[in-house]
Amino acid sequence: MLRPVPPELIVLPETSALPALPFLLLRDRRRTLRITVQADGGVTVKAPFHARPRDVLDAVQRKRAWIEAKRRFFREHALPPPRLWVEGEVVYYLGRPFRLRFADPAPAGRRRAAVAELRGKELAILPGSAPLTPDAVRRSVERWRQSVAESLLRRRLSRLYTRVRVRLDVPCPTLRVRSLKRRWGSCSTQGGITLARQLSAAPLAYVDYVILHELCHLRHMNHGPRFHALLEELLPGAAIRARELHLWGLEHAKD
Repeated sequence: MLRPVPPELIVLPETSALPALPFLLLRDRRRTLRITVQADGGVTVKAPFHARPRDVLDAVQRKRAWIEAKRRFFREHALPPPRLWVEGEVVYYLGRPFRLRFADPAPAGRRRAAVAELRGKELAILPGSAPLTPDAVRRSVERWRQSVAESLLRRRLSRLYTRVRVRLDVPCPTLRVRSLKRRWGSCSTQGGITLARQLSAAPLAYVDYVILHELCHLRHMNHGPRFHALLEELLPGAAIRARELHLWGLEHAKD
């Protein structure tokens, strides 16, 4: 039985054109080598147990141009700063920006928790009897986000499923809406779809792309050629939508 191998910090030597490149090497039972560039510019290499150090360095060297391109991309599309949950900050709904505005406190004896609601081009925060701290603002926005996402995503799923059900020939999936940090949606082998409530922040075209993407997984539980062919049939230009959504997600805070 192979014992776990601790991570190694390896450095690709500098060249006349490029500085040295440190990367984290992780070994496991995989059969192929995989290189990942994180948003902070860090590089991780996953390699088989049997991979020789020289082969790993050679592989990283061959992909150096790609690595630098990814690092440059992340620098140009830096993650938005963390939220402070203060008046004037912007949240998004269906791709449109709404500024947080704090309304007058509720009369004595009314609700305790703050409530958020859309008013024109603003997301009004209606204070309760409890202090309106940043954490209270965050919770009120999260409750609002969950509510509007439930309504929006169920409507869109019903409409899109009706449009493609003959082609898919699968039962209408159950839907769960919750907070997801690393993906927009997922599909289970039991025929259920989970969508991120944060998806309601994105433009409607991207919402529909994610829903159709997950509906296609009801037929193909992978990202193979047949899956992509079906998605492209149901949504021409799906690959372009996927790239646009990725860029949109990088440039906008997820809340």
